[in-house]
Amino acid sequence: MLNIKTIMSSKKLVSLLVVLLSAFVFSCTQKEIPTFSISGNIKNFQKGKVILSLEEDVNRKQDRVIGEIPVDENGNFKMDFNLEPGVYTLNFDDKKKVMLAIDKGQKIEIKGDAGDWSTLKVSGSADTAKLEEYEAFRKKSLDELVNSVREKIKVLKEQNDPANEAEIVKLGALEIENYDKHKDELIDFVKNKMGTSIAVYPTSLRWDGDKNVPVLENIAAEFEKAHPNLAVTKKINEKVKILKNTSVGGTVTELDLPDKNGNKIVLSSLKKGKYILIDFWASWCPPCRRESKILAELYKKYNKEGFEIYGVSLDEDKDAWLKAIEMDERTWTNVSTLQGYDTPETFDYAVTSLPAKFIVDSNGKIVAKNLHGEDLRKKIESLF
Repeated sequence: MLNIKTIMSSKKLVSLLVVLLSAFVFSCTQKEIPTFSISGNIKNFQKGKVILSLEEDVNRKQDRVIGEIPVDENGNFKMDFNLEPGVYTLNFDDKKKVMLAIDKGQKIEIKGDAGDWSTLKVSGSADTAKLEEYEAFRKKSLDELVNSVREKIKVLKEQNDPANEAEIVKLGALEIENYDKHKDELIDFVKNKMGTSIAVYPTSLRWDGDKNVPVLENIAAEFEKAHPNLAVTKKINEKVKILKNTSVGGTVTELDLPDKNGNKIVLSSLKKGKYILIDFWASWCPPCRRESKILAELYKKYNKEGFEIYGVSLDEDKDAWLKAIEMDERTWTNVSTLQGYDTPETFDYAVTSLPAKFIVDSNGKIVAKNLHGEDLRKKIESLF
């Protein structure tokens, strides 16, 4: 026969079990709710799977494979994911890669034909739509401001007429000027069109310019309010910090890169340099090559007075690099990891395009940056 105390204990036990069971069921239910889903149909796709990767660091070009999404014989695929909002890439057998900017709750659908990848369409993600809009604007701006000038230079060079040299030099200066305008246009687009979309993150790859730092700080602050604690938020903040550190008045980080013989040369080892020009360039960069002449003149004139150049090549082909050094008479310190834009130091110096130049004093403080042609000449002359 149960007494009152036993009955009360039983009720407490039942209540406790109900609470625990409810918590367990709720926990399981929560885990089963996907952050986002990806589905679609690709006609004539034979591979049987697509690969999903996370763009962990767009500036350092680091990604990580998340896994495979099975594709049936009819080209259908679908999978739910419990992953953090961010930027991902779908790889269709290396034939087509699609970058997706994904926020919580989105159901992305992809349709197309492997026989004609131009038919591929993405829906269900407002952030991916913004990224596509940005990319379309980027290509249009690049064509209008930069590629059009490059084409004119190409035509003049093909004529092989010495009388064209002055015009080529003029157009070369315009190309560099317009590339800066192009990057400014991209930042204006992010500021005015993209809000706090996850798609803001991949645009940080091309953030540049001292004058743009206040704007980018505000973009980063608003993004953090909307997306606190996300990995992409930390990466955006990191990029802004790097831009501030590499602005005029900032102090450069040490460089320790190999020369043509594999011997490491430390930037700070150029102790006699009252001023050092850190020159990021490459053999395949026409504006860089055109500036070789003025660099050689300045180096010859002011080296004995304490002017040094530390040339960092973003080449991948060693022969091309060495040939350019010889042809352009780059007799100063030349280093390269032969990793192209994957050279880690490009991120440390926020180098998004070539040529990129930093004039630093003996303490590593940046006194000027990204000066070209006559502006560069006048600056070096004023320092000596």
